[in-house]
Amino acid sequence: MHLLNRLALCLMSVLLFGMHGPACADAMLHDGLIGSWRGALDAHGSRLPLVIHIMERQGRAHATMDSPRQSAYAIALEIAAEGQRVVLKQDKLGIVFKAQLDREGLSGQFVQSGQAFDLALVRSPQPRRPQLPRPPFPYVQEQVQFRHKKSDHALSGTLSYPTNRTNIPAVVLISGSGPQDRDSAVFGHRPFLVIADHLTRAGFAVLRYDDRGVGKSGGNQTQATSWHFAEDASAGVEFLRQHEFIDGDRIGLIGHSEGGSIALLVASRQRSVAFIVSMAGAGVGGAEVYGDQLHRLTAAALKPQNTPSRERFMAYSSAARDDPESPQFKRLFFELHPGADSVQLQQTVGLLSSPWFKYFLSFDPAATLTAIRRPILAIHGGADTQIGAATNLAAIAAVLQRTAHSDFTVKEFAGLNHLFQTADTGLPEEYALIEETIAPEVLDYVTSWLLKRFHPQSG
Repeated sequence: MHLLNRLALCLMSVLLFGMHGPACADAMLHDGLIGSWRGALDAHGSRLPLVIHIMERQGRAHATMDSPRQSAYAIALEIAAEGQRVVLKQDKLGIVFKAQLDREGLSGQFVQSGQAFDLALVRSPQPRRPQLPRPPFPYVQEQVQFRHKKSDHALSGTLSYPTNRTNIPAVVLISGSGPQDRDSAVFGHRPFLVIADHLTRAGFAVLRYDDRGVGKSGGNQTQATSWHFAEDASAGVEFLRQHEFIDGDRIGLIGHSEGGSIALLVASRQRSVAFIVSMAGAGVGGAEVYGDQLHRLTAAALKPQNTPSRERFMAYSSAARDDPESPQFKRLFFELHPGADSVQLQQTVGLLSSPWFKYFLSFDPAATLTAIRRPILAIHGGADTQIGAATNLAAIAAVLQRTAHSDFTVKEFAGLNHLFQTADTGLPEEYALIEETIAPEVLDYVTSWLLKRFHPQSG
């Protein structure tokens, strides 16, 4: 079976069930091992970039792995180290990497499910991240807790708001898929912190929070769907409505990626939501998003003549939505994953049948959009390889035009990726290499759109 396809099957479980957070060991680390290491597996003409992070905290060794092209980050690795030798393992994915530190970098043999490949890693320089806000801040920051009335867990977050002001308009930030902390941190970037700082300086209050089961928030993501995450975001809105300095009639939502869909769900059932900003959110159904993303990422890794057509991935995704145990799905599975066996098929069927994935595949934003009459801003990066700009923005605009929505804006930013960074290819493997966290033009555009409708000094 092709290495890319084999890893893609396994890493799907990472995305769904969150095998995140560094594993640790009592191994003593050579100082030269500590840091981030970057390289790529070269197997059968395909290139799969990998990043391994090795660190030591309170005398214990920790390690994680990122596979950016497959949008899988912070995969926990077991680590055993002695001097300049290190062994990294991930049992659930069948991965073992035995490496040696030398002048050239960290190199050795990477074994995944019985296949062995040479892997050479070089040290990745410490990112500068020039947009990262640094104290002192000219506004108040409160550490807060809130909970949904139906839930048994509390969510923890940070509320920032301007000083010496009342009746402040406010924003709840909603993260994308996978376990995210309040800053939506990825690869040293902290995009929600950057957004919160920018908007708070402009006069808005901003609530950002750790997802359920992440950081200081309680709860568990294992059985949660977008609907459950919408309940968490709704709790954030209700919390802000009770705050003494915030205008309860001017509280809106900014959601990134899946967070855009979650924002729609919240606004469709909570009339107190004053506005929605969808950043790289879907405008078409989940099955189409999934099929398109599989095709884009596979095409980036394989030679054109070896890449299955987009139509085959779409058919595969539709079959997964309708019935992953059907003969049609099984036929497409083996067609798109040559060399896979029945065990891997059953693992994939189980993953696709998980609550979150079933909800994701069946969710259609169009039906939810028709029920919303609040101001809507939908923006996308033109170089987004995860959720394509043209298709999704056109779908959003078509629904809102058809329903005669009175205040909506759709905008594509040329040359920006899924994180709204200025990009070359738009592939996820670039995210860590780009120093920019969010293009300033995006921050300014969103802020200007909000100020025209919800100026902090207006009532």
